[in-house]
Amino acid sequence: MASINQADGSGQIDIGGRISPVSYHVIAKNADDNAGKRVHIELSLPRDWLVAHGFEKEAVLIREDGSRTAVRADSLVDVAAPLSIVLASEAEAISSDQELGSAFPELRH
Repeated sequence: MASINQADGSGQIDIGGRISPVSYHVIAKNADDNAGKRVHIELSLPRDWLVAHGFEKEAVLIREDGSRTAVRADSLVDVAAPLSIVLASEAEAISSDQELGSAFPELRH
Protein backbone atom coordinates (compact mmCIF):
# COMPACT_ATOMS: atom_id res chain seq x y z
CA MET A 1 0.00 0.00 0.00
CA ALA A 2 1.30 3.46 -0.92
CA SER A 3 2.30 5.87 1.81
CA ILE A 4 0.44 9.19 1.58
CA ASN A 5 1.42 12.52 3.11
CA GLN A 6 -1.18 15.27 3.27
CA ALA A 7 -1.27 18.80 4.61
CA ASP A 8 -3.57 21.79 4.48
CA GLY A 9 -2.49 25.30 3.60
CA SER A 10 -3.92 28.79 3.40
CA GLY A 11 -3.15 30.95 0.42
CA GLN A 12 -4.74 33.08 -2.25
CA ILE A 13 -6.20 32.40 -5.66
CA ASP A 14 -5.51 34.73 -8.57
CA ILE A 15 -8.28 34.69 -11.18
CA GLY A 16 -7.44 37.17 -13.90
CA GLY A 17 -5.71 39.52 -11.46
CA ARG A 18 -8.43 39.30 -8.80
CA ILE A 19 -6.95 37.88 -5.58
CA SER A 20 -9.04 36.09 -2.94
CA PRO A 21 -8.09 33.98 0.12
CA VAL A 22 -8.48 30.19 -0.14
CA SER A 23 -7.56 26.98 1.66
CA TYR A 24 -5.87 24.15 -0.22
CA HIS A 25 -4.70 20.58 0.29
CA VAL A 26 -1.24 19.20 -0.61
CA ILE A 27 -1.16 15.47 -1.36
CA ALA A 28 2.06 13.43 -1.72
CA LYS A 29 1.91 9.76 -2.73
CA ASN A 30 4.66 7.26 -3.38
CA ALA A 31 5.49 7.16 -7.09
CA ASP A 32 4.38 4.03 -8.94
CA ASP A 33 8.01 2.90 -9.23
CA ASN A 34 8.62 3.71 -5.52
CA ALA A 35 11.34 6.16 -6.58
CA GLY A 36 10.27 9.32 -4.82
CA LYS A 37 6.83 10.88 -4.62
CA ARG A 38 4.19 12.44 -6.84
CA VAL A 39 2.76 15.62 -5.32
CA HIS A 40 -0.22 17.71 -6.34
CA ILE A 41 -2.43 20.39 -4.82
CA GLU A 42 -6.23 20.43 -4.72
CA LEU A 43 -8.81 22.96 -3.61
CA SER A 44 -12.57 23.02 -3.84
CA LEU A 45 -14.55 26.19 -4.50
CA PRO A 46 -18.22 26.97 -5.11
CA ARG A 47 -19.18 27.04 -8.79
CA ASP A 48 -21.20 30.26 -8.46
CA TRP A 49 -18.31 32.03 -6.74
CA LEU A 50 -15.91 30.95 -9.48
CA VAL A 51 -18.30 32.05 -12.26
CA ALA A 52 -18.86 35.42 -10.54
CA HIS A 53 -15.07 35.94 -10.42
CA GLY A 54 -14.66 35.19 -14.13
CA PHE A 55 -13.08 31.76 -13.75
CA GLU A 56 -13.35 29.46 -16.76
CA LYS A 57 -10.73 26.69 -16.50
CA GLU A 58 -7.43 27.83 -14.94
CA ALA A 59 -6.17 30.10 -12.14
CA VAL A 60 -3.01 30.61 -10.12
CA LEU A 61 -2.76 29.50 -6.50
CA ILE A 62 -0.43 31.61 -4.37
CA ARG A 63 0.71 29.23 -1.64
CA GLU A 64 1.69 30.02 1.97
CA ASP A 65 5.36 30.35 0.99
CA GLY A 66 4.51 32.76 -1.86
CA SER A 67 5.15 30.28 -4.66
CA ARG A 68 2.68 30.31 -7.54
CA THR A 69 1.10 27.11 -8.86
CA ALA A 70 -1.31 26.75 -11.79
CA VAL A 71 -4.56 24.99 -10.84
CA ARG A 72 -7.17 23.79 -13.32
CA ALA A 73 -10.71 22.45 -13.42
CA ASP A 74 -11.41 19.25 -15.39
CA SER A 75 -13.65 21.19 -17.78
CA LEU A 76 -14.93 24.69 -18.42
CA VAL A 77 -16.86 26.06 -15.45
CA ASP A 78 -20.25 27.61 -16.12
CA VAL A 79 -23.71 27.57 -14.52
CA ALA A 80 -24.29 24.00 -15.72
CA ALA A 81 -21.24 22.68 -13.81
CA PRO A 82 -21.52 20.90 -10.41
CA LEU A 83 -22.03 23.16 -7.37
CA SER A 84 -18.55 22.43 -6.02
CA ILE A 85 -15.55 22.58 -8.35
CA VAL A 86 -12.23 20.87 -7.61
CA LEU A 87 -9.17 22.67 -8.95
CA ALA A 88 -5.92 20.70 -9.07
CA SER A 89 -2.31 21.24 -10.05
CA GLU A 90 -0.33 18.91 -12.28
CA ALA A 91 1.42 16.16 -10.30
CA GLU A 92 5.06 16.95 -9.65
CA ALA A 93 7.77 14.27 -9.31
CA ILE A 94 9.88 14.67 -6.16
CA SER A 95 12.91 12.43 -5.72
CA SER A 96 13.82 12.87 -2.03
CA ASP A 97 12.38 13.86 1.34
CA GLN A 98 14.70 16.88 1.39
CA GLU A 99 13.39 18.04 -2.00
CA LEU A 100 9.83 17.38 -0.80
CA GLY A 101 10.30 19.60 2.26
CA SER A 102 11.83 22.38 0.17
CA ALA A 103 9.22 22.30 -2.60
CA PHE A 104 6.25 21.75 -0.28
CA PRO A 105 6.97 23.21 3.17
CA GLU A 106 3.32 22.55 4.09
CA LEU A 107 4.28 18.85 4.41
CA ARG A 108 7.02 19.42 7.00
CA HIS A 109 6.14 17.96 10.39
